[in-house]
Amino acid sequence: MDKRFNTGDEVYHTRLKRFGKFIKYHPLSDDEAYVEFTDDYGYSDDKCVTAWLLEDAHKYKENTN
Repeated sequence: MDKRFNTGDEVYHTRLKRFGKFIKYHPLSDDEAYVEFTDDYGYSDDKCVTAWLLEDAHKYKENTN
């Protein structure tokens, strides 16, 4: 895997089309990661997602403004 994220990094999930905060990689595989997603109402939800679908959020936030 060529991209590495650190705890607290803002990420964008390309399949879910949602922004989130990177928590950590799965203990048994770097192919999966835990990300905290927050909805429009302020509720947060931690999900285990495929890590290669994560991108740096700053790249996507620049394109939406």
